[in-house]
Amino acid sequence: MKFLSILFVLMFLLSACNRAASSEPPTEPALNFPEISTDSIPLCKPSDLETSSNYNEVQGKVLLGITLINKSKSPCTLANPPQVSLLDKERKSLGITSIKSTFVQTPVAPRLVTIAPDESEIVSLIWQNYCQPPSGDDFIIQFVFAQNQTLDVTMKVLASPGCTAKDEPSTVTISPYSVPP
Repeated sequence: MKFLSILFVLMFLLSACNRAASSEPPTEPALNFPEISTDSIPLCKPSDLETSSNYNEVQGKVLLGITLINKSKSPCTLANPPQVSLLDKERKSLGITSIKSTFVQTPVAPRLVTIAPDESEIVSLIWQNYCQPPSGDDFIIQFVFAQNQTLDVTMKVLASPGCTAKDEPSTVTISPYSVPP
């Protein structure tokens, strides 16, 4: 647990955008967020968003940070937690199991996140235990939105995570959307 905490601190320092988070109920009382009606604020479409990304390798893991910026003229909402897949440059799945972050975020991440024009949200991922042959330098992080719309973020990563347990799946831990500091 201490090691994962250190990884998240490193991700924060590297991307200046990470907060510890969880989809699990907190151990302390949480703030109550109002329900957001998508009737008045539409869901974000891939065409509404611009992206930037970064990564770092730490002790055999690859830490990924993706920023989504609302470039439309209107606010839009994102469903939390993010739904992502990792694909090779030929758009084939890397066969990675997605898991939600187990860290507690206070306040608890809301079910829907609204992004105003020119504002952004951050997604932090930790990719580990990849025992397949390298698929090249480029891979795709694919975000899946409502109505099966997708947004692809191509990343150039010079190394995949180390293989630490051949009998266990490769995993990517996904944190909820968070606001840049």
